[in-house]
Amino acid sequence: MADKILVRQVDFLRSSRRVDGSISMTQETPKEATNEDFAEIDRFTRSSGIMIYRIGEVVSVAEMKGLKALAEKTKLAKEGASFSERLRAVIFIRWKESRDPNKGGADEYYAMRMDQLINDEKGFLPPPEHGRPRN
Repeated sequence: MADKILVRQVDFLRSSRRVDGSISMTQETPKEATNEDFAEIDRFTRSSGIMIYRIGEVVSVAEMKGLKALAEKTKLAKEGASFSERLRAVIFIRWKESRDPNKGGADEYYAMRMDQLINDEKGFLPPPEHGRPRN
């Protein structure tokens, strides 16, 4: 499906920020869709891609060719978020659900947890050579 581009006129209804910092967006087609239209759109369910939204204007043929070239050059992660994005989201949720007021803000909590993880990993490394300190 990497070579497919879906072009539809849509009404952008709303957006909301999710707990992990990502954004959820809702659009709908302004006219009744045929079964074929729905089947084509449905093939894109649970896929990653690039969203380009233009208010009130139609995308030209030249722009579509440019978009197709961009889609071919762009490599999107098939599994969604990267490991670091997933880790940051989990740490954020853990901070948010924590009842401890001494943990500070989300950024401070993230820094503290990352330091803990880094120090834990350092514990598995062999001793440094010739007294060189570890980062």
